[in-house]
Amino acid sequence: MSEIKNRNTTFSLLYIVGIVLVLYRHFCQGQNLIFEYLFITSTYLVYIFFFSSGYFYKTDSESHPFKYIWRKFLKLIVPYFIGTIAYGIIGIFVKDYLPDYPIAPFTFKTVTYISLVNGLQFFFNLGAWILVSLFLNEVIYMLLSKILKFKHKELVIFGVFLAIGIGGLYLSLDPINFEWKLFIVRLMVSLPFYSLGNIYRVYLEKIDIKISALIKLITYIAIFAVVSICNNGLPVDYVPSTGNGLTTNPMIYYLLSFASIHFWLIICTKLSKSFENNKTVDYIASHTFSIMMNHLFAVFLLKLFFYSISDHLNNFSVEAFKGDCWYLYMPYGNRGFVILYIIWAIAFSLLLSYLYSLLKKGVIKSFKSIQHVLCKK
Repeated sequence: MSEIKNRNTTFSLLYIVGIVLVLYRHFCQGQNLIFEYLFITSTYLVYIFFFSSGYFYKTDSESHPFKYIWRKFLKLIVPYFIGTIAYGIIGIFVKDYLPDYPIAPFTFKTVTYISLVNGLQFFFNLGAWILVSLFLNEVIYMLLSKILKFKHKELVIFGVFLAIGIGGLYLSLDPINFEWKLFIVRLMVSLPFYSLGNIYRVYLEKIDIKISALIKLITYIAIFAVVSICNNGLPVDYVPSTGNGLTTNPMIYYLLSFASIHFWLIICTKLSKSFENNKTVDYIASHTFSIMMNHLFAVFLLKLFFYSISDHLNNFSVEAFKGDCWYLYMPYGNRGFVILYIIWAIAFSLLLSYLYSLLKKGVIKSFKSIQHVLCKK
């Protein structure tokens, strides 16, 4: 039972694992490593956050649904639009100098409508699209759980959501030929992960901690063997952000995704005692959505610095920097340099979060001061 007591630390570590793997995937595109084949495909990475959020779902929220929705709106959607507007404005200036970057014009439609149904329009903000889907997952699950009154409703919800998710994957096989289709596919595919998080906490967790590590290892090997056979030895992949690229049967997709998330959950559980009450871990974990929103801009600034001193750098490609938004400078072709990009992206995003919190506190304090003066009058 001590493992359950350390769950906050476990999931803090899981959030950090999730964000580091997302950054690795973004910064090492096209790498076909064995490790990546098993655990770092884009198949499930962002869904670690859905699973974790579902784990912490509380039925108390059903007593005050509007308060719950408003709180989630302030936590997820408001920062999402602030970031989107900021990167839309930055994109205006970047586009003048780097016309090949996939940055849409800054208009009312791209800031509002496109932000909801797409979220990839200004490039720098493309990592934050999950905030909209996560918000909808939170709201839909809460409302459905509130409406259903029978016993073991969590299992029924998961079954329904899994069927919806499978339908979403089949829908993704056809071209995304209208804007709302991407929005719908993203939501459908993500629903089972949020529900699974709650299922795990309510039904599976107490069983899971009693199963030996050896049995779990054998189970992983069996699952990956089945997946490899069913997929003819080819990597399983799917790109959640664009709602396409599925390379396997939808059931195989969910099987591998669930197993991969569980693998990292077990690793984080084993590490949780060593990081209990670690303020650094808790701080990074509580700002993973900021890292998701800001990491591409952070790396762009670092690349911009390299560009400014490119005459003194070995094998920096000015042409690639200007023409390929995903280009990363790797000194002497050393791919290990990606660690620097990951550390910098996290550090820069945390700095922005800190400055944002100071600004928010200042605005709230000023508002209260004005309110106090008006009340006196």
